[in-house]
Order: sequence, then C-alpha cells, then structure tokens
Amino acid sequence: MLLSGPDYILLRQDGPTRFSMESRNSVLHRGLNELRPHRFSMPKLVASVARQLAYRSAEPVTGVSVLMPLSNQVDAEEMTSALIGLPNVDIFPALIPNLFQQLGQVKGRRLVVVVGDGDLPPAAPFLHLSHSLALQSPQLEQRFCQELAATFGKAHGELVPIGFERSRLIVEERPGKAVPLHVAEPTLRALAKSWQALAQRHSGEVPPQPLSAPSGWGIGGALLVEDQGQSKPKTPLRAAESFASLSVRMANNEVQLDTGRILRELAAAWLAETADFDVSTLRRLIISVPWMAAAATIGSGFAMKGSPFPALCYPDFLHGWQPLLTAFELLSPCDGPALLLHLGRYPEVHMAAKWT
Repeated sequence: MLLSGPDYILLRQDGPTRFSMESRNSVLHRGLNELRPHRFSMPKLVASVARQLAYRSAEPVTGVSVLMPLSNQVDAEEMTSALIGLPNVDIFPALIPNLFQQLGQVKGRRLVVVVGDGDLPPAAPFLHLSHSLALQSPQLEQRFCQELAATFGKAHGELVPIGFERSRLIVEERPGKAVPLHVAEPTLRALAKSWQALAQRHSGEVPPQPLSAPSGWGIGGALLVEDQGQSKPKTPLRAAESFASLSVRMANNEVQLDTGRILRELAAAWLAETADFDVSTLRRLIISVPWMAAAATIGSGFAMKGSPFPALCYPDFLHGWQPLLTAFELLSPCDGPALLLHLGRYPEVHMAAKWT
C-alpha cells in the first residue's frame, strides 16, 4: 500500500475494482448555473433520468445511487418518494469521495445519477500562484483561452464525451408548465464568446483578477455493471474496465509551482503499484481545478521530455464548474488509461484512474 510522504498524507486508497458500462445507456447534460431553469423539481428531474436509464436497460437494475446537494431532510425524502418502484435507492451528498466510493463498489447492475450545481470552492489555495503567474507570465491565461476557443470551434455544438448522449429531458417549472431542459447550447455560445474575447486581448495585458471557471450545473447518469468474469456477456456492455481512486492531503495549504510535479510523482508511484503501468502511458488527463493559471500549471507538471504527453481535458472551463459531472468524463471510452485529478478542495487532492 502507498505510504504517506513529506509532501502529502495518505487519506484513502480504494481499488482496483472492475465494472462495465452498458452501451448507449448513459446521459450527461450540463451547462452554466445561471442558465438553468429558475423553478423546477430536482426529484422529478432525477426520477426522469433514472427511470429512462432503467427502462432502457437490457436487464433489471439492482440499485440506484443518487448524489445531490442536500439542504435538508425533506430533499432526501422527496427524492426517495419520486424513485418509488426502483430498487435499493441510496442518496449521498454531492462530494467527489462519495462518487469514487460508488464507482469503486459496483455490485450487480447499479444506476449512478449525479445532479446539482458546483459552487466554486474557496479561492485562497489558488490565488497566490494565479496572481504571481499573471504578473510574471501574462500570456499563460491568454494561451489557455486560445486553446479553449479552438476547442469550441471544433465542437460544432456538441461537447458531450463519447459514450454519453444528450437525451431530451423535460423540466416541470411549475404544475402544468413543462419545458425542455435547455442549458448546453446557450452555455456553448456564452463561453465560446467569453473565452474568445479573452484570447484576443492585447498581449501582456493583465486582467484585474485571475480567471476562474464559471459556476456550472447539470445532471448525469450511467448504468454500471459489476464484472463477474463472463467472457461473453449477454447484454450490450463495453469491455470491463478497472477503476481505482486515491485521496491525499498535501503538506502545503496553497498550490505551488512544483505541485504538478509532486502529483505526477505521486500518480506514478500509485499507478505502478495499483495498475502495474507507467504514468507516461496515460492517454488522457482530466484536470478539475477551478482557477485557470493553477489548472495550466498542474497540467504542465505532467509533461516530461521523451514521454508521450497525455491529452489534457479541462471540462469545467468548457461547461461550468461541476466536478462530479467532470468525473463522468473518466467513464467515457478512450484508447489507453485515463487519470482524473480533482483539486477543488485543496489541500485535499482526489485522483482516480481507469484502464482496461
């Protein structure tokens, strides 16, 4: 088992475990928090997604896990009531460790549904580095915005990970008035315009505040099936994949220039022990960090001369900050292993890996 070191304290290490994801039976719909419906029933929205996935399933589901912000006990009771008829419903607070626990303990055929907003975490751990980089390298954020604008230019209106779909969801804003959930396209237009404007600002111009991901909102769901070693599954499953997660508390309370390098070394030791592969073979690195300069610095810390650089993904800057839905990116298929880094609650750092 991985041990604590001078730069971090080990908090939790789970896995590996194996599960499959039922093909064409997953939903992801997200966007800016400010564009979501003003009035709607969250229990009804979750029930719509959960029942849609359950009824399309090749076989009966055996359980449902819902991760959502819980403001009071009434929310949980209303959610349970809305999901009557579905088996073994469990409701958890919308926290990354809770999601990792559900992904790492898949039993039977379990639906995992995530819903809610993603309020930006405290800025203190990120701002000192972001301010320093803005003064020393004002082009850093500008280049990042240029890359984001290029991504929007290639999207052609869709930025949903492969393996997920944008189903038509209906939201009842008030009794008798039901409307389609419509946040993804307006988000695409708004953020494309915003990042493009920042990408074209005068070279060397320093913005008054470090750039951050806007607050996001959305809902996602997937049907996961426990791997029981069947060589020829009877249902339309993707190939079984392995999943493991790790949580540490960093020794420094602020993100620093060498934080990316430290996390790379930590990931390398963990992946070698847990999955028996080298970190240089990663094909996708999903970074969930709310401030742009800090996110870019963490990504660059994984670059090493002579090794393939993984494809970097920053979904929170493309859709709005909602790290639990960003974690769903890890479930989308890719050629080779993938790693997720979540620093939203720094100095706590959560990482998860998926490989075949």
